Amino acid sequence: MKRIIIPVALFLIIILFYVLYLQFPLSQFAHEIKPANRIVVTLWGNSTTITITNHDATKVVKAVSSAKRDFGFYKAQFVMIIKFYEGTNNLGEIRNCGSLFLVDDKQYRAEDLNQLVEAPFIEAYKKAMEDSFEKQSESK
Repeated sequence: MKRIIIPVALFLIIILFYVLYLQFPLSQFAHEIKPANRIVVTLWGNSTTITITNHDATKVVKAVSSAKRDFGFYKAQFVMIIKFYEGTNNLGEIRNCGSLFLVDDKQYRAEDLNQLVEAPFIEAYKKAMEDSFEKQSESK
C-alpha cells in the first residue's frame, strides 16, 4: 500500500506545483492592477498614446485578470505597452500583441484586448500619422 501512496502523493504535489506556477504570475498581477482607474497605452518606440479611464479601464482590468495561459508559439512582437495606474501610482504593465500579452515572461490570451485596447490605439495611431503627413505637406 505504501508503494502506491508515495508515488501518487508525489505526483499530486508535482501537479499542484505546476498549476500554481502557471497561474500565480497572472493572479498576483491581477490583484495588483485591480484598483486601476486609468490605463495608458503606447507603442514601443513611438510617441502615440491613448488613455483609457473609468468603466473602460475596468473592462480592460477584467479582461486581463480573466485571461488564460497560452502555450502557443507565434511570431508575435509584444511592442504595445499597457500601463495600469491608480491616480498617478503605476500599478504594473504588460506587453501586448493582439489578444496575447506577457506577465513575467509568461504568455496569456485575453480575446477582449483586441477590441478594448488595440483597436482604439490603432485608430489614434492612424490619426496621428495622417496629421503628421498633413503637416509635412503644408510645410512644403
